[in-house]
Amino acid sequence: MRSLKKEQKECIRIMNSLIDRSESLHRALILNVNSIEMVQHRGSLLGLMDELV
Repeated sequence: MRSLKKEQKECIRIMNSLIDRSESLHRALILNVNSIEMVQHRGSLLGLMDELV
């Protein structure tokens, strides 16, 4: 994570925020596209990456 550029770190934060917001606002849409387990796994990984930034 230390080798990431400032713009890359900001992208991680934005992606994490978008996944969180989309889960809370449009859970049915996410279920139609991806399994909820996959979305939650992706979200948790992005959350961990965000904490490291």
